[in-house]
Amino acid sequence: MVRTRSVGPLEYPAASAVALGAVAYLFSRVMLNVSKSAGAALFIVIASVVVSVAFLAAYRPSFRGRPLVAVLALRAQLAKYSKEDPYSITHRECGPEESEHYDHHAGNAVNLRANVLATVFVKDGKAYAELIGIKKPVNSITIARSNDVNILFRNLDEKEHRMVIHLGEKAVAETGVVEKLENCTQLAGKNQEQLLTVNIKKPTIAMKDGYKIEVPGAEGEIEVIVP
Repeated sequence: MVRTRSVGPLEYPAASAVALGAVAYLFSRVMLNVSKSAGAALFIVIASVVVSVAFLAAYRPSFRGRPLVAVLALRAQLAKYSKEDPYSITHRECGPEESEHYDHHAGNAVNLRANVLATVFVKDGKAYAELIGIKKPVNSITIARSNDVNILFRNLDEKEHRMVIHLGEKAVAETGVVEKLENCTQLAGKNQEQLLTVNIKKPTIAMKDGYKIEVPGAEGEIEVIVP
């Protein structure tokens, strides 16, 4: 009895905090592992559950308690993810650092190697390319315009790396802001691979600075020529 009166008021808030943290974490893992279309459907289902529980909590006081706490935690997570949209292309971070969303559960084994034009390697901190069938480093590759082309990235270095292809710049509406256009693989560890499919619409001559491939954190870059 003495323990219940003295420690009880401290245990309940702590248990609630742990439960909220667990619900929030599990919800974030689910949302990061479903597809964009499935995520939208899941949002609708969970939102319906939230509304139903809120209705019951308002009209049935006996329902209030732990179910309501759990639903409020889900509501907070829904608001967070609807605002941040982890599936947006803005979460494709192409720097050397690990991205919270883009690098989550990266698939670092390439099974389909059809139509691979070239392989970009990074070894001993240096990046270089080899054309398929030619075991000789090159510093430029030619890509056919308006065609889907696969470029394989293989990391032979000790640290994690990603391959980035720079595709010029683009003005954002009438804001005067210019953003870089780039595409990149997820991070790959030693002896791991990533495949990047690109489709370039404009020839190199139409671009101010042309196109290039690099590996952030490594030396060297590969020029991309589009006739």
